[in-house]
Amino acid sequence: MGWFGSIMYLYLAGNIYVFFKGWRSLRGVSFTVKCLAGLAYWGVSLLLFASYHNRGGYLPESIRHLLYPAGSAWLLAIMYMVIILLITDILRIFRIRFKYTFVAAAVLTSCILIYGSWHYKNPVVRELQLNIDKPLSGGIKELRVVAMSDLHLGNGTGKKMLKKYVGLVNEQHPDLILIGGDLVDNSLQPLYEQRMYEELSQLKAQMGVYMSPGNHDYFGGGIDLVRKFLEETNIVLLQDSLVTLSCGLQLLGRDDRRVKRRSLAEWQPDIIHDKPIIMLDHQPYNLAQTAEAGIDIQFSGHTHRGQVWPLSLIADHVFELSYGYRLTGHSHICVSSGLSLWGPAFRIGTDSEIVVFNITFN
Repeated sequence: MGWFGSIMYLYLAGNIYVFFKGWRSLRGVSFTVKCLAGLAYWGVSLLLFASYHNRGGYLPESIRHLLYPAGSAWLLAIMYMVIILLITDILRIFRIRFKYTFVAAAVLTSCILIYGSWHYKNPVVRELQLNIDKPLSGGIKELRVVAMSDLHLGNGTGKKMLKKYVGLVNEQHPDLILIGGDLVDNSLQPLYEQRMYEELSQLKAQMGVYMSPGNHDYFGGGIDLVRKFLEETNIVLLQDSLVTLSCGLQLLGRDDRRVKRRSLAEWQPDIIHDKPIIMLDHQPYNLAQTAEAGIDIQFSGHTHRGQVWPLSLIADHVFELSYGYRLTGHSHICVSSGLSLWGPAFRIGTDSEIVVFNITFN
């Protein structure tokens, strides 16, 4: 069945539970009105399935832009409605009762979603001060590096939001820009339709813009189509490849772990260990190997830190480091919660962010 099938079954079960709680709350309302409300309810519920089956982009762009955000928002609304209503059902066992329970749950859920939408649309800038005990060429002592991941450009994150992201990145005046995978969500079609390559080409950094693949970059046609799309921009794709900049800084972009790739042990002969090296690896697994390989900085994404509470608790349990910074040996490891999102456009208990590394070299 897979994880997506499991989510769909849980989503359907949650809709049934909320529907019957809502039906019971409509006491004194005519049967005709109840039926009309029920039809509207299930019509909205089915938007998520319609959005999923339209990943290939068969419907017009205007309809796709309605299906995707509405369907994914309903998914989140059902999750919070189920949580709140289940809590009230448990309290009823202890003879603690509330009036207008369903209405109160709907109002509280709406407030949570309004906050989550605002929080998502206002990403934060997280700065880290790092020191690497290795020299750069040309007497360079400091670099300002902007790193971001999980833009998920597509039907959910469009050109308008991308323009805001590009402006935020350029405001940091970076020497170097790094993208840690999942630039694309599911399909390149909306990126071409909205000419998003125009905005991506506005990313400015003296030392360039580099990107490693993420798992979503393999969806909707594969990484070769993404590489072709990137030719319209100034972004360099590091797909299991190593590049050395003129200052001596090495950038290693690992392929996503879903495909066959070189191990860190196999990269050792290619790495100059007395020069700084930054590694982009979309999914943060096997972090101890990073320190063993002598990597100075690893930047990862993928986790979104669960994106919304309480899924953030699950992400913290599943990943060794689901979010934040850790020094392992001499390796600085940073896992970002991502700039944009997969699915519902809400941030509740997590941040949309870019990370700024202020690095000094000795």
